[in-house]
Amino acid sequence: MLFLTSYIPVRRHIVLSKLFDLDRPGETAENMEIYIQKRMEAFNSTTVFRLVFGMSCVTGMVLLMFYNPSSPLSATMGVVFIYVVLLSMLISWMNMQDSIMLQDLKHSLRNYPSEIS
Repeated sequence: MLFLTSYIPVRRHIVLSKLFDLDRPGETAENMEIYIQKRMEAFNSTTVFRLVFGMSCVTGMVLLMFYNPSSPLSATMGVVFIYVVLLSMLISWMNMQDSIMLQDLKHSLRNYPSEIS
């Protein structure tokens, strides 16, 4: 799980570094917009799975706490639930950061078109 958490931001930086082209900022904005749309679609497609998985973890954790309180599986389910929530927050935050970066790029292209072309 820790590998996945550290791999996602690294993969994002690699893709963004490939997208940025100082010679063609208009294409950079278009490519970045396509990249963000694909990431958002991928993230939104797993929403139902994350909700079902999270609810099953919480339900299993609560049932194990009442019927078998000494089980280490109960604590494991709680940790997995917290990890899924934090991973979702990380991915949402990165998507938001990419969208803000795209909007800044579009504003700079709109405000200074003569310096770029």
